[in-house]
Amino acid sequence: MNVQWDTELVGRPVVDEDGHRLGRVTTAYGTCTPDLYSVVWLVVRLPGIRRRWRAIPATEACWDDAGQTRLWVPYQRAQIQASPAVDHNALDDAARRNDVEQFYAAQTRISPAPDPSAVT
Repeated sequence: MNVQWDTELVGRPVVDEDGHRLGRVTTAYGTCTPDLYSVVWLVVRLPGIRRRWRAIPATEACWDDAGQTRLWVPYQRAQIQASPAVDHNALDDAARRNDVEQFYAAQTRISPAPDPSAVT
C-alpha cells in the first residue's frame, strides 16, 4: 500500500475481506528502503474485553470506500485472530516479525480487492 505518511493510516478502521470491522490501525510499519511511501505492516487493535494487537500485511490492503476512510485487508477475521499476538511496537523485534511473516506466508487470499468506485 502506498501512502504519503503512516499518520494517514493511524486511527483508520480496518475491515476484513467480508467487510466486517476488525479494529483500528495503531501503527504502520514501512520498508527499510528509500521508498518511504510503502507501508508493509498494519498493526490493528482488535475490539473486545481482552484487546490484542495483530499485525496484518499491508501489501494488498486497499481503501474500501470512495472516501478513503476504511482499509480493506484480504484476510478473514478468523485468520487475523489466529495470527500471533503482538504489542503495538512488537514488529521492531526480529523474532516476533519472523513469526508473523511465517504465519501469513501460510495463509491464502480468498477474495479480490473491492472496487471503491462501486461503493454507493
